[in-house]
Amino acid sequence: MSATFSRNLQKVVMSSLRKSLISIQSSSPQALKLLYRNLKVPPSRVWIYEYQLIDLQEMEETFKQHFKERGLIPFAKNIDGDFLACGKDDHSGGVYEVEEDEEEIVCESFATYLEQYRCLLLSNKLEYIEGMGMVQRSEDIKRK
Repeated sequence: MSATFSRNLQKVVMSSLRKSLISIQSSSPQALKLLYRNLKVPPSRVWIYEYQLIDLQEMEETFKQHFKERGLIPFAKNIDGDFLACGKDDHSGGVYEVEEDEEEIVCESFATYLEQYRCLLLSNKLEYIEGMGMVQRSEDIKRK
């Protein structure tokens, strides 16, 4: 993947994230709305780690079929069909990784999750790999 494409992708994501992080205190659904409202590209071109944002139609269909009872809103999907989802209210407003029948909270707040991702992008600790998304740079993994 060319360095230019990777830098351009990072700029698009950073622009969307910057505008979405206006209010860290906002609820997860509000932060999610801000993210989608500020996108300048189709959702499928935005990666959050190895998850690709899904469009609003897929979000609605997936919510109705699989997530309504859980109280989670799916917003991104990886190549294995697993989802990132956020709680639909302040009580359950964290970010969850959802694999079939299992869900695991990965962050207490959607806005904080985006802010942490943004910090990794700014520190140049992630790189884009075609079909895999934004992954931790191999030299950073070796240093740990």
